[in-house]
Amino acid sequence: MMRRAGWVREARAGVLLLAVLLVSCSESNWAWLTGKDKELPPEPTPKPLAERDLVRADSVGELSLVSGSAMMQIKGFGLVVGLNGKGSRDCASSIRTYLIDRMQKLMTSDVWSRDMPKLAVADLIDSPDTAVVELSAFVPVGATRGMHMDVSVTAATGTQTQSLEGGLLLPSELKVFGPASSGRGVLAGRTLGYARGPIFTSPYVSSGDTVAGTDPRRGYVLGGGVMTERRPARLILKQPSYPLARRIQQRLNETFGHATPLVAEAMSQAYIVFRTPHQYRAKPNDALQLASCVYLPHTPAFIDTKLRELAEAAANPATDYQAVSLAWQGI
Repeated sequence: MMRRAGWVREARAGVLLLAVLLVSCSESNWAWLTGKDKELPPEPTPKPLAERDLVRADSVGELSLVSGSAMMQIKGFGLVVGLNGKGSRDCASSIRTYLIDRMQKLMTSDVWSRDMPKLAVADLIDSPDTAVVELSAFVPVGATRGMHMDVSVTAATGTQTQSLEGGLLLPSELKVFGPASSGRGVLAGRTLGYARGPIFTSPYVSSGDTVAGTDPRRGYVLGGGVMTERRPARLILKQPSYPLARRIQQRLNETFGHATPLVAEAMSQAYIVFRTPHQYRAKPNDALQLASCVYLPHTPAFIDTKLRELAEAAANPATDYQAVSLAWQGI
């Protein structure tokens, strides 16, 4: 009986040991013990590398990005005359002081035409034939000195002006301002341009037709805004490098002509300032697009190869033909 009891204890111990081994075994060990290999999931298929754009390869646009390409808003206050009793004497004291000071200074500058008489600004503000207005214009990146733009003109908030139809905006400053600025913040901004000229209002207002969105207190001075300062573009390098920044500067100046100041100027290892060339002053965006398609290599062998690639690309209906055209211009 004792021998049988010992055998039972040994059998129980063996079963317990086997259970412990089964619990502690990982899936791979279990597969080894059972002789059945677990089927592993297939290796993920590697994604093919994106094909390099042969048109943009080795170009300024492949190596850099344009920073601050959004339109920049500039604002100001001005005085519209010739309203035949539809204006208003209303004017906030801070704006009144500003207009009297600034317009008197403008009368002695080139902004004021020689054939325009010197005026008593305070008396004009107090006339029902005039209106104090708010001005707004948008400046594209790359804007040059002397560039013209449309200016939005709106009767100042809180005034009783009825209509701006037939009015003339006297020379007024346009200033850069912060997004949260208003009132005195706008008055203290840096002057980037000026505006003047006849006010264009919607023709539907005077004809009596009712059209959604028409407002006789709002109009435009078409092409009446003039920039007095540049707004150069910035080319931000994707991988900052002093040699690369200087190389881009060299190629852009070779393409657009060496001028004073330089069209392209490397300011650091991270960015290059790009000033719109004089011949593109009316279309600064065209100059930026062309600059992005200028190739850095300029050896005869590279040019021959690139011209063949561009010719092949032009034969493909899916090609961006504008990019090909700009690349040819850059070469």
